Amino acid sequence: MSRIWLVIVIVLGIRPNGLLAAEVAPAKDGQAGHKRLVVRLASVPATDTAGALQQLFRAEGQAAPSPAARSVVIVPEMLTNSLVLAGPPEAVEEVRQLVEQLDHAAVLVCLEVLIAEAPAAEVKPLKPEEKPGTDPVAGQARLLEKPAKMTVLSRASLTTLSDQAASLEISRLESQIEGALANVRGFRTPVVRDHKVGTSITIVPRVGPDKRLTLSVDVKDTWLGPAEARPATAAPKDGEPPPMRRPEFFEVQTQLTVSDGQTVVLGSAARPPQPGTERLLLVTPRIQPVGGRPTPGR
Repeated sequence: MSRIWLVIVIVLGIRPNGLLAAEVAPAKDGQAGHKRLVVRLASVPATDTAGALQQLFRAEGQAAPSPAARSVVIVPEMLTNSLVLAGPPEAVEEVRQLVEQLDHAAVLVCLEVLIAEAPAAEVKPLKPEEKPGTDPVAGQARLLEKPAKMTVLSRASLTTLSDQAASLEISRLESQIEGALANVRGFRTPVVRDHKVGTSITIVPRVGPDKRLTLSVDVKDTWLGPAEARPATAAPKDGEPPPMRRPEFFEVQTQLTVSDGQTVVLGSAARPPQPGTERLLLVTPRIQPVGGRPTPGR
């Protein structure tokens, strides 16, 4: 004698992250404590998600997120990129919450970074109505208009995730004699030391719900300062090293909020590279979602 099973699907709704949940009501008697749930994933592959959950439960041994979660069956359905959950209602709900936390699209941020020099006469402060939101700035950083004339010294494209740091270092070694060593015969050997000088830039972008980006920018500049001055009466002795140049440092930290694709120009009066010029940092962030719903059948 054949049996006819009645399956009722109740759509619970689409959540803010695009996750669709549908409850499959049990049809057999005595299954009031059993629940089936179909969860449609929006951003992550169902097979990978099921594997991650099962690996989590195995790694925790018998102590899953809750004792009842051990009895939840997780079946990936590739065609619709869904997970079928079955088990005690409370345990199914707990696993569904884990799935919801996993099902979000990662946000990739591409940063176009330029280091440039411009004639001081071409550098103009940004108009108040055009200024992005900023936090207090450490150092002598200024928000500027993009000058019509400038010389690009370095260009780089950095890629990172939202809330993750991207770093760029442009440096070189400068050598100087910092003393001399005398051997047993009285011969003096100069002591040469290498100093790393240049600029390091760290940017942490954070993408907000309104798709605006908050950029935390940290710029460090290192160089060798002028040689130490000797007293006018002190003549250099034979074999004496030349006057030393001490390393000097400058750091600028700021936080500002910009739109996707907006270029921000930062200037600093810390160390003019040449008289009548100013060093500029130009940053253009662009949001690029990654992840996304996989193509069915792949």
